[in-house]
Amino acid sequence: MQKLTPRENEIYNLLLQGLTYLEIARQLIIEECTVITHVSHIYEKMECHSRIGLMKRRIDELEKEVNEMRDEIAYWRSFVRN
Repeated sequence: MQKLTPRENEIYNLLLQGLTYLEIARQLIIEECTVITHVSHIYEKMECHSRIGLMKRRIDELEKEVNEMRDEIAYWRSFVRN
């Protein structure tokens, strides 16, 4: 997966918050067509075709982070128990 630009990452987060393209454009003070262009780049880079796809990918990322945290907690707990 290609890395998102700072602006794409900003728009990605706003998409995940449920904002419409027009709301994103107003918040970032850019044209709606610019938002649409950024969104198409985000979809391409993240290999998704919809906002739901982006949400599923984010859920997968969060689950991976949680599992890594659980592994780290188990590691550190092993020192405390002994």
